[in-house]
Amino acid sequence: MLLNKTDALLVDAGNSSLKWALYRQGQLEVGAPVIYQQPPQSTSRPSSLVSQLSDCWSSISDVEGGVEKIILSNVAGPWLMEALNQWIMGYWNKGSLVKDENGLTIDNVVAQQKAYGVKNAYGHPELLGADRWAGLIAARHLISGDSCIIDCGSALTIDVLTETGEHKGGIIMPGR
Repeated sequence: MLLNKTDALLVDAGNSSLKWALYRQGQLEVGAPVIYQQPPQSTSRPSSLVSQLSDCWSSISDVEGGVEKIILSNVAGPWLMEALNQWIMGYWNKGSLVKDENGLTIDNVVAQQKAYGVKNAYGHPELLGADRWAGLIAARHLISGDSCIIDCGSALTIDVLTETGEHKGGIIMPGR
């Protein structure tokens, strides 16, 4: 899932906002975040989010050559995935944004037991959030020694990673 020469839309769907960047020719073009409120569990209609995505991503509709994939870190849940799929089907695949004639692919970031030089400390790796897993992988590839990854958003997370890529664990607590 690491990017080489692939042009992609990078999406981080958190509990209260969606952050995104366009990765093109080795450069990141960071866009404005989309602030949202998760619908109640009984509601799965993501139409307002689909509209927000259309407004937000209309600025990339003129990207020459399109992109090949979306890489998604999603802790917001299934409703966000449904909105993203609706947006792709309704807007993206109708335009010239997709390089591949078979359509756009979505690569979901999912914590694993061991991958990309990181060994997960969790006995059930899927319990580690995709955002924290991505942070561990980034730290492993950017820092040569031991590291402490701290993320302060709607939740505060702290994870420890050794020089050899071993995740020693971490904590999560309410943020704002």
